[in-house]
Amino acid sequence: MLKKLVISIIFVAALLAFYNHFSAFPETHFDEEIVNMKLSDATKVVGYRVSKGGATVPFYYHYYFIGTSDHPIDKTPFMITETDNVEIESNGASKIQIKMKGKIIYFENEAWAKTDNQLHSLKIDINAQY
Repeated sequence: MLKKLVISIIFVAALLAFYNHFSAFPETHFDEEIVNMKLSDATKVVGYRVSKGGATVPFYYHYYFIGTSDHPIDKTPFMITETDNVEIESNGASKIQIKMKGKIIYFENEAWAKTDNQLHSLKIDINAQY
């Protein structure tokens, strides 16, 4: 009896852990590339429209600082917005200026990319209106 109880508890805990993992980290589906700005020979800023669901769910826009030969599928975006009304200007290889109108879901003002065992830093200035 005790053995069945322990097995049942382990099984339920495994199911909860499995559900928690996939609900906390939903799969990202890139619909369309909206930005591809090369900053240097090693790095670029890319932006993608992301579909989270059906017709009643709004699009989100994810922006990444990555190596020129990388894909952002396993990277963390430095900005997520609900609008594509975003202008990005390069101020050299390590700084950009963003002007936008709309809702910001997530933002980091510094991003990092690793290419050929070198770390590259990107400083991000933003002028945002809602």
